[in-house]
Amino acid sequence: MQQLGKKKWLENRELIYKEFFPIEFMNDSDFVLDQMKKQKSASVFLHSSAILHQDKQFMMKAIQLEPWVLKFASSEMRSDKQLVLEAVKRNRLALYCDISESLQKDNDIFLHSICPNYAHKLCDINWKCDTQLLYNSMKYDREFALDAVCHDIKALNYLCDEFKMDREIVMTAVRHHGYALKFAEKFQNDRSIVLEAVQCDGSALEFVGEELRQDRQIVLTAVTDYGNALKWAPLELRDDHEIVLEAVKNNSDALQHASDRLRGDKEFILRVVSQSGRAVRYASKHLLHDMQVIRTAALQNLEVIYFVPQSDVVEILENDLEFMKDAIQRNVSALEHVPQKLAEDKTMILQAISRNGLALKFASEELRRNKTFVLEAVKLNGCCILFASSQLRSDVEIIRAAAVYGGYATCFDKELYKARMEHYYDGACI
Repeated sequence: MQQLGKKKWLENRELIYKEFFPIEFMNDSDFVLDQMKKQKSASVFLHSSAILHQDKQFMMKAIQLEPWVLKFASSEMRSDKQLVLEAVKRNRLALYCDISESLQKDNDIFLHSICPNYAHKLCDINWKCDTQLLYNSMKYDREFALDAVCHDIKALNYLCDEFKMDREIVMTAVRHHGYALKFAEKFQNDRSIVLEAVQCDGSALEFVGEELRQDRQIVLTAVTDYGNALKWAPLELRDDHEIVLEAVKNNSDALQHASDRLRGDKEFILRVVSQSGRAVRYASKHLLHDMQVIRTAALQNLEVIYFVPQSDVVEILENDLEFMKDAIQRNVSALEHVPQKLAEDKTMILQAISRNGLALKFASEELRRNKTFVLEAVKLNGCCILFASSQLRSDVEIIRAAAVYGGYATCFDKELYKARMEHYYDGACI
């Protein structure tokens, strides 16, 4: 049995965990770092244990993966110069992660946030954290320029005119910060530089020359990264099915920038709202009266029924229980908008909880106070304890069940960990 338990543990360790880290992994530094790599997210760091948050070696590795981890670190770690240096040299914006006042005024931190590879040549001078002073002094230094444009989004703006016309410097700048294209007017109609810029940051399309804004590949690349870049595309490309679909896939609000023809094309809008229901807000008015369009959009995101101007349409959909259940099956957040009788349906709520603990948040108040129901719910998905009544959130039996069966614990606890390993992994010794 222990061998089977160990196999199960190893298999579970490879899964992706978006809602929380099970108690058996939340104190495992290698697991947490692996999850950060896989999910490319700093916020998943919050699922790890407070014990790890006090481990400087772990924090250093986490910051090297995701500098924004500093934002979630303890005040002690945000006051550690080595950690802050590591963060700002990877992302200058880490300066705004509520670091200590003394480090905000630190000369080394200042230099490493702009030119980390060149900082050692400048550290003997106290720059008083004056960005303008630094650039005025160094704007003719090419080595400094190549380093600065990699780390400071506005660096190109502060450099001499010669460097703003230097192809290598500009290419380096837009590869790291597409927005830097704004400061390189000479290259705003240079196709290879423009492509690099919009690949890095789709909003750079705003600064692309008129001629290249007609280029389909450039616009498609831009809207794939930043849907609302569609507003800077010419009308001909705002009437392009593929480009608009890609833009809306990135941001449902992008549909407002599509051509009038596409926003009034029922067949096209059905394709759009099947992937992004909220986009229906920007469809032509006559389509907001079309039940097929509204049903398709609402199945993807039930919230859209409240964008519809006709109260009778809302009433029809709210009374169609099979439709409502189908919407919930696709997206548990639909529970927020269902009639009371569905919010009290135990079987349906439990099915939703098994997919996403958030579902309990939208269950009826009565169910969230029902200990028998909540006990069953946390066994399916431990983190739904967060949405139980305040009394049940502090109930010892519920807390234990959430950890032992559902894997969820607000903090690492040795006793709960042992109980989880004994029950869920057949007492496997890891």
